[in-house]
Amino acid sequence: MGLLERTGYLNNSPESTMERQENREALKDRIKKALGKDESMTTSAVGGWGRDEARRKIISKIQEEGMVLSRGTLMSLVEELEDEIFGLGSLEELLRDPDITEIMVNGPRAVFMEKNSRITAVPISFRDDAEVLHLIDRITGPLNLRLDESSPMLDARLPDGSRINAIIPPICLNGPTLTIR
Repeated sequence: MGLLERTGYLNNSPESTMERQENREALKDRIKKALGKDESMTTSAVGGWGRDEARRKIISKIQEEGMVLSRGTLMSLVEELEDEIFGLGSLEELLRDPDITEIMVNGPRAVFMEKNSRITAVPISFRDDAEVLHLIDRITGPLNLRLDESSPMLDARLPDGSRINAIIPPICLNGPTLTIR
């Protein structure tokens, strides 16, 4: 048995894929903490870094971790971290696609998109309700809008013209929901 089989990189079973994703998330969390950033990371929290400076710092921290990654894996990881620092995390890839007309987050494990008038599930999930709430806070914070138990529903327009709708418990039953159109 070769090294790749022993480490699980050639094993495409759901368990090995899930384990790799958990390891990737743990690595991203360690890098964010090493950068002095945590789950409350926002553009203002990165001390005015530009994308180039953030990219250099992220790559440096990954190298300090002693990880040996292919160039493609490294760049993918760096892009994910940049999206979390400067954008809306895993939703950024969907937001960049001009053919996607709607993104629906119906709780942490149910994310859908509308593309070419067809609604399909996307392989994006969030760890828990708190991560979805953090995403909603990142969107609504700069707009000076409030979303809490006393005001659990919000409709707004983003600077780019997109419309958002967010609903949190006690109104919604499956956890916080977010729609971006």
